[in-house]
Amino acid sequence: MIEDQWRLSIPTRHHRVRFYSREKATKSQNKRGSTFWKGETSRSSPPRYTPSIGLWFMSIPRKLLTLCLLACAAVTGATTIPAAPRSHNPVQRSVTPHMMEIVQVTTPVSYDDVSARLYSMVGFLDGDTYLIESPTLAVLKERVASSVGSSGLIHFAEHDHGAWFQLFFQNPTSRFKLFVIGNPVVAETMVKYDFRASYFVPVRILLLENGNGTKIFYQQPSSVMNLIGSEDLKNATEALDQKVESFIDSITAIL
Repeated sequence: MIEDQWRLSIPTRHHRVRFYSREKATKSQNKRGSTFWKGETSRSSPPRYTPSIGLWFMSIPRKLLTLCLLACAAVTGATTIPAAPRSHNPVQRSVTPHMMEIVQVTTPVSYDDVSARLYSMVGFLDGDTYLIESPTLAVLKERVASSVGSSGLIHFAEHDHGAWFQLFFQNPTSRFKLFVIGNPVVAETMVKYDFRASYFVPVRILLLENGNGTKIFYQQPSSVMNLIGSEDLKNATEALDQKVESFIDSITAIL
C-alpha cells in the first residue's frame, strides 16, 4: 500500500494543469509486464482522475464567480458576513479661529515701583483654598468683598519667570513676573454666557523690567472672551476692559 499523496500532471497543449489522487494506489502488471499505477491504462496515456470542484471554480473568471455567488445568496436568502468595522475614535477635535489683542504699556516708572503699586492696590486670596472655605454663595461673596483691594481686584497667584530664566545666564537679565489677578464675582458676569470664557479668567498681567522703566503686557479681556458674539457677553467684557485699564493706569502713572 502506497501512502496517499497528490501529484501534478504537466500541462500540455491539449489539457490544463490538473490534480489526481493516488489514494489506495497499488502496483500491478500489464500484459507486457510493465509496472504502472492502478487506474492507468498504460504508461504513455494520462492517468484517470476526477477533476477537483475547487479547481473547476478557479477556471471561472473572478467577476463572474462573484456574481454567481451573490445570485445564489439572493435566491436562498443567505446573508453575507459583515466586514469588521473600522476602528472608530470617539474623541473629536475642532478648532475655533480666534484673534486676541495684547495690550502693551510702557512707562518710565521703575519695575520696583510698579510692582509695589500693584501689590498695594489688590487684595490677596489663596486661589487653592478660598473655594473650599466658601461652601455657599453668600460666604463666597462675603470673602471676596473683604479681600478685594482698592482696584476691585484680587491677587490669586504670581509666577516669577525671571528667577528661573536667570539661571541659564551668567550675567544678570531683566526681571519679569506674571501676575494672576481677577474677581470671581466679576468673572461670573461673563462665564454665565459662555463657559469657554473661564479659560481666560483670571486676567494675567506680565511685568517686564525695561532698563530704568517697565513694560506691561496683558490680554484685552473683550478680545479673548468674545467667543460667541453675544451682546451681553460683549458688554460684560467691555466693563472688565475698563476695570483692568484703570488699574494699569494707576500702577504706571508718573507721580
